Amino acid sequence: MYLASAVVAQTPIATEESRLAHFEKQIRPALTKYCLECHSTKTEANGGLLLDSKGGWEKGGDSGEAIVPGQADQSRLLKAIRYEDPHLQMPPEKKLSAEVVKAFEVWIEQGAIDPRVQDPSELHGTNPSSQRDPLNHWAYQPLQNPALPKDAEIALSAIDGYIEERLQPTGIEVAPRADRRTQIRRLAFDLTGLPPSMSDLTEIVDSTDFEESYVQFVDRLLASPAYGEAFARRWMDVARYAESVTLRGLIFKEAWRYRDYLVRAYGEDRPFDQMVLEQIAGDLLNADEQDERWRQLVATTFLAMGNTNFEEQDKKQLDMDYVDEQLDVLGQAFLGQTIGCSRCHDHKFDPIPTKDYYALAGIFKSSVALRHSNVSNWIEQPLPLPPDQKERFDKIDEQLQEVKKDLAAKKKLATALAKKEEAAKKATATGAGASSGDSTTSDSRSKEQNVGEDAKALAEEMKSLETRQKELQQQADVRPKFLTVVEEVPPKDIPIHIRGDVHNLGPMVPRGFLTAIHVKDAMPIPEGSSGRLEFARWLSSPNNPLTARVYANRVWAWLMGQGVVESINNFGTTGSDPSHPELLDWLASELIRSGWSTKHLVRTIVLSDAYRRQPITPEDNAFSVDPDNRLYWNGYHRRLTVEELRDSMLDASGELDRSLGGSLIKLEAKSDNQYVHQSIRRSLYQPVFRNSLPQLYDAFDFASPSMSTGQRSRSTIATQALGLLNDEWVHQRAMAMAARIRSEHGPLNTEAWILAAYLNCFQRNPTSREFEICKQFFTGEGGVQLDEGLERLTHALLASIDFRYLH
Repeated sequence: MYLASAVVAQTPIATEESRLAHFEKQIRPALTKYCLECHSTKTEANGGLLLDSKGGWEKGGDSGEAIVPGQADQSRLLKAIRYEDPHLQMPPEKKLSAEVVKAFEVWIEQGAIDPRVQDPSELHGTNPSSQRDPLNHWAYQPLQNPALPKDAEIALSAIDGYIEERLQPTGIEVAPRADRRTQIRRLAFDLTGLPPSMSDLTEIVDSTDFEESYVQFVDRLLASPAYGEAFARRWMDVARYAESVTLRGLIFKEAWRYRDYLVRAYGEDRPFDQMVLEQIAGDLLNADEQDERWRQLVATTFLAMGNTNFEEQDKKQLDMDYVDEQLDVLGQAFLGQTIGCSRCHDHKFDPIPTKDYYALAGIFKSSVALRHSNVSNWIEQPLPLPPDQKERFDKIDEQLQEVKKDLAAKKKLATALAKKEEAAKKATATGAGASSGDSTTSDSRSKEQNVGEDAKALAEEMKSLETRQKELQQQADVRPKFLTVVEEVPPKDIPIHIRGDVHNLGPMVPRGFLTAIHVKDAMPIPEGSSGRLEFARWLSSPNNPLTARVYANRVWAWLMGQGVVESINNFGTTGSDPSHPELLDWLASELIRSGWSTKHLVRTIVLSDAYRRQPITPEDNAFSVDPDNRLYWNGYHRRLTVEELRDSMLDASGELDRSLGGSLIKLEAKSDNQYVHQSIRRSLYQPVFRNSLPQLYDAFDFASPSMSTGQRSRSTIATQALGLLNDEWVHQRAMAMAARIRSEHGPLNTEAWILAAYLNCFQRNPTSREFEICKQFFTGEGGVQLDEGLERLTHALLASIDFRYLH
């Protein structure tokens, strides 16, 4: 029997990266703004409690422990800011907003991660700058051109040469190559997010020249539309792609165009430096062709997808929160830097002073992102069209504005008529006691009747106008638009906001870039420019030491399971050091040498021995030397992403619709709340709604669409299998696969059914033991073959560990 239909899922475990981001975005600013005036080493520390370092709150105050990591309800700090105790209410002047209190609750429940330490000069009596200079940090140094390892004379062997150099002193023997089937399945999933077809798999595995067939298969996958889809989805994690905001579930109806831009850009191998330019400043570039211009404009949606609180009534605060979110995302996405930490103070660890933050903030503050009203709104602009189409839509807009104007006038007149009608009724009522021949009463009744007829006629006109307005609006809505930002004229520098407070302003800061990163070909910002285009060029320069390194490391991690720099979104001094510095710089240099070609980098990596290794068991002695495989001696054993799981189920059932592009959001949808996801298109095309993701997404660690994600969580918990067994959508795929197998192999052909089910799910035949176990699914009393066993079998295979994992 099937289990209950309700999905059993578990909230995904927050990554250290997401928890640190939550601290920096929510907790540190709140502590600075509301707490440190009374609870820091620079004050009298009311109640003996220090909140300006982790050690301070760990020690607690006069009343004891203030924060119990993982136990919000047991933490005195939370009780104080909740105002639960009338004798302990902090801050005493005014209770914090519900949003701030909730942020503290989440922070504590997730372990109260806090990177702050006391000033080293206070701990050791020395100047911290004498101990380490952040400017000398490896990530800020120019790209090196490392010599190729010994015997690595061609690019394809360089990767293995660098890895072998690091392995030699350890004595670790590398794992052998995986078997042919495993290599081909790994390739197909990594490059397309889908399993290989049985015909491809059989042909390549049985090939007499496997090496040549392997290379040819790599090239076929790179040329397939599915490659662009798979790599677009990976970048969408980095770009915090979403099609709605949490507030009221408001929907970004045009965000899908950015997703399709990414699919096409990766599919056509658009140079990554060009993609950087377009996502930051595509609207400021030039193009002769309409198709190219559309791509440039749509790419700027990257800047406008933040999870914004449009109801914020302090519009200055809202504007700066919006800019802060933009800087936070682009800093991590392109530079691997936590720029947002400098909004309130000089960065505690990296060479990013507050003035640099506001130099960058001035650039993005000079690009309008919001139209303000009680509930502010994002900006959508029309895409350029051929003259005839533009003229048609312009006429529709003109007619629509005329109808709206006419309707507004009619509504105003209707209000006036309503008042006249009310006055006529009162006049009639006043004369009601007079004789029927009374002329005053007769006139009043006549006026009342005339006004009523006028009101009725006006109501009919208004109804007709409303119908016409709806028709015109539907025609106007067809006009292609894109989600974006708009240059402010003239652009303006902004002052430092003391402690991040928009109402406490310091000295003015000219627009500019990060001073710690020297880019020798950087262009100065012209007086009449926001600086966004110049910043985009500074970012995408081959002389910028971070951009190529950060992106090359991402591509490596996408294929190898972990980055050469493990902290993929953080190349600052608090991030990880590279396990293979020379390899990282070689990959970044190779990316630039190839014209910033992602496909070239992908091809180079997947042809290496390091990529093709067989995962071996933890009993191997090498695990005691390198348990985390940081030296890449072992193969990468991974669980499929939730999108790969879902798409593979649709592929196994024969239902997968591989159509490309477009929006799946229902036209009538006004909010993402309780949205029902029903499509059989690839998961990439399912709407990413912040309030309403498909049920399995939480259980299988889908990336948060509200923050840049360098690497998704990788939880392995029992409830994942239970969720697959209980999920109605998965059950439907199992029934569809069973129907497919019956149609292809006929009724009660159990042996053929078992073989077909294994081939559909795993692209292999069952082992002899698996085959015998599966036959039991079909055996009833007296050995009678049961037809209904096929649904049970297909569902069990879809929920199995072999389906979820690449071995």
